Amino acid sequence: MKKLFIKYSIEFFVIVFSISISFFVENLREQKEKESKRQILVKNLLSEIESNDDYVKEMDSVYRISNEFVRYLLKDSLTVEILKTYPKYSPANPFLSNTGFNPTNSIYSSIINDGSLNLIESPILKAKIDELYKTSFQNVLKYTASEEEVAKAADNLFISNYSELYLRNFWNNFNDRNLMSDFVDVIRTDSKFKALMMQKLSFMEAKSRELNNYITKRDSLKIYLKLYLND
Repeated sequence: MKKLFIKYSIEFFVIVFSISISFFVENLREQKEKESKRQILVKNLLSEIESNDDYVKEMDSVYRISNEFVRYLLKDSLTVEILKTYPKYSPANPFLSNTGFNPTNSIYSSIINDGSLNLIESPILKAKIDELYKTSFQNVLKYTASEEEVAKAADNLFISNYSELYLRNFWNNFNDRNLMSDFVDVIRTDSKFKALMMQKLSFMEAKSRELNNYITKRDSLKIYLKLYLND
């Protein structure tokens, strides 16, 4: 009886030990697989953020110049020479339109939609991702939308009150000095238009402020992502 007990005890121990080893190996495999996925996720997210470097810098510059042009208008110091320094866009753009903000976010959207963001265990890293995409980025979009509403109102006012000038197409003919002079004269002397510009500037400045905050959060997240990869 004692021998049988010892025999079965050994067999039971071997079975339990084998099962435990199997669970341990499987757990190691799963952890290794998760870590590999985490590494890929972090690399892809970092790569996407870095791919937007030039775009973000350009938007920061365009926003600052646009804000300054509207300030010139409100101070009655806007000139054709100042307008001609506006880069890449029609000189009418700061007054009758707005520049949006569309950095590439496809990787972030993908990891949110498929739930793979949950692979990241670090609460600090998760918080920094949320700060960038759910807070800072959304705040830029919010003020962009508010500015766009005012820009549309200014555009409609210009179409209604100065249709002949509008039909001269200053959006594309901004090398025509006479056309630009007429445009500047109108927007400087129309008090309702200037009131709209005062409202527009408040949203433009808020948008620039939130973009600066976005850049700060973005730089911080880049550092943490690199630290994670090098850990």
